[in-house]
Amino acid sequence: MTENMNAKQMLAYYQEKLDEEARQAKKEGKLVCWSASVAPPEFCVTMDIAMVYPETHAAGIGARKGALDMLDVADRKGYNLDICSYARVNLGFMELLKQEALLGETPDVLAKSPAARVPLPDLVITCNNICNTLLKWYENIAVELNIPCIVIDVPFNHTMPIPQYAKDYIADQFREAIAMLEDITGKPFDYDKFREVQEQTQRSVAQWNRLASMLTHKPSPLNGFDLLASWH
Repeated sequence: MTENMNAKQMLAYYQEKLDEEARQAKKEGKLVCWSASVAPPEFCVTMDIAMVYPETHAAGIGARKGALDMLDVADRKGYNLDICSYARVNLGFMELLKQEALLGETPDVLAKSPAARVPLPDLVITCNNICNTLLKWYENIAVELNIPCIVIDVPFNHTMPIPQYAKDYIADQFREAIAMLEDITGKPFDYDKFREVQEQTQRSVAQWNRLASMLTHKPSPLNGFDLLASWH
C-alpha cells in the first residue's frame, strides 16, 4: 500500500495507523501509554500497551493550524505562557478530553479542532535526558489523571566512553521500569518478545544512521529543518 507514497504521505499513513491502534486498544479495554519521544517505548510495546506520542501529536495540531485553540484552553487552565508550546498544546488537548469524559459530550473546541483523536492515557513514560519541562509535563499529566508515571532517570554525561557506573545506573532504571509495568499490567515481562521489539528498533536505528551518513555529501540531501521534522 505504501509503495507509491512519498515520504510525507507515508508518514501520515503510519501516524494514522498508530493513532487508530491506540483508539482500538482503548475500545478493547487495553492500556494506552503517552510516551515522551525520547523515552524507551520498547518496554511498553513488549507489554502490549498502545503508544501515543504527545510531542508528535502536538506538532501535528500545530501543522493543521489548531494550536491556538489548545493554547487558549491551557492558558485558562493556568499554564504559564513561558511553558513550552508543545506541553501547553498537549495539556490543552488533555483538558478537553477530560471534559468530554466527565460531561459525556464533546466540547465545541474539540469538535471543531483538526487535532487527530487519541485517547487519554492509562500511564505515562518519560525521561530527563532532554529538558526539565518534559519531566514536569509528564509528571503533571500523571497527577491530573491519577495514573502511573514511569521516569527513566539518566545521569548527565560529559565524557566518552560512557563510564560503566552510568550504564549500570541506567540498567537499574530499566529494571525498575519493567517491574512497574509488571505491576501495572499484572503479567510478567516477556523477554523473548522484548528481543523481537529490540530487533525492530535496531533496524530503524540502522536506517537512520544510513540517512545521517549522507550528510557528508555536498550539497547535503538533508538540512536542519529536515532533521528536526523527521525527529518529530
